[in-house]
Amino acid sequence: QVALSALLLFFALFAGMFYSTAPLPESFAILKKYRKLLLLVVLMPFFGDIRMRGWAMAAFIAGSGVALVHSYGVGVGLFPLTRWGASIMSPITHSVLISFLAYYAAQKAINTPSRRWVWALLSLVALVNVLFIVTGRTGQVIAIALMALFICHYGGWRRRIISLILLALVLAGGFAASERFRGLVVDTVDDISEYQQGETFTDVGLRLEFYINSLELVMKRPVFGSGTGSFAGEYAALAGEKGIVATDNPHNEYLNLGVQLGLAGVGLFFVLLAVQWWAAGRMEDRQAMTARALIVAMALGCLANSFLMDSHEGNFYAFFSALFFSGVWGEGE
Repeated sequence: QVALSALLLFFALFAGMFYSTAPLPESFAILKKYRKLLLLVVLMPFFGDIRMRGWAMAAFIAGSGVALVHSYGVGVGLFPLTRWGASIMSPITHSVLISFLAYYAAQKAINTPSRRWVWALLSLVALVNVLFIVTGRTGQVIAIALMALFICHYGGWRRRIISLILLALVLAGGFAASERFRGLVVDTVDDISEYQQGETFTDVGLRLEFYINSLELVMKRPVFGSGTGSFAGEYAALAGEKGIVATDNPHNEYLNLGVQLGLAGVGLFFVLLAVQWWAAGRMEDRQAMTARALIVAMALGCLANSFLMDSHEGNFYAFFSALFFSGVWGEGE
C-alpha cells in the first residue's frame, strides 16, 4: 500500500506535466526532483533482507556520528567553520537527521538494557547538538516534537506529565543559558511582529509572504492546480502584479503541491502519509513508533520546507520509508 501510494503521487506529477502552464522542459526538471517517490519503491526489495536493514541503520548511525563529532569539533575549535557553521551540511538537513537519531537512540536506550547508557548518552548528545549548536529552526521543532512523542508513548500518565515538565524545563534552561538558542527564538518572534507591522523583508516575513501568495495561487485552480513545474512561473506572474519578491519555492510542500496539482495532489500526499501511519500500526510496538517518528518529522518539516522536492531531506524520507515499510523488522532492529 505504501509503494502504491507513492507511485500514485508520482504519476499524478507525471500527468501534471501535460497540462502545466510551464514549458515541458521546466515541468520535466521539477518532476525529476520528485524521483524520490520512485526511489522509495525501488529500495523496498533491497530492504527485504534483515541483514540489509541492519547495515542500513548502522550506516545511518555511523554517518550521523561523523556529523556530530565534526559539529562538536567545530564548537570547541578543533575544526574550522564551514559555509554552514558547525555542520558539514545545511543546518536544516543536519538538524533533521540528528533529531531522528536522537529519537532512535532514545528508543534503543529503552529497549536495549545492556547498552542503555550508551544509547541514552548518544540521544542526549544529539538533542543538545540540534537545540543549542546547529540552529536549524525546522530541526529544533522536529526534535521537540519527537521527544514529546517519545515521552507520551512510554510510561503511565504520571511519568508522562513529569517528563513533559522536565522537557519544558530543559528548553527554558537552554533559552536562558544558550545565547544562540535564545537569539533564534527572539529573532523569530521579532520577525513575526515586524511582519504584522508590514515589514516583509525578514527571514520569517518572507516565508509568511510566500505562504499567503501561494495559497492565493492554489485558490485560482483549486482542484488540479496549474501543472507540474508551474510554481515558479505562476508565482513570478503574481509577484509582477503585486510588486513583491519572486520565488521558485514556497518553502512549504503542501502549498508547493497545491499550486502544481491542486487539492488532488495535496490529498494524494496526505494519503501517502496516512497509509504509512496505518501500516506502522501493523508492526511491533517499538518499530511502529520509530516509523511513525519518521512520518511526524516529514509532516512537520513540510510545513516550513518543500521536503519532498528537496534533495537531502527527500532522499532521507525515501530511504527510511523503504527501510521501515519493506517488511517486518527483526528483533535486533
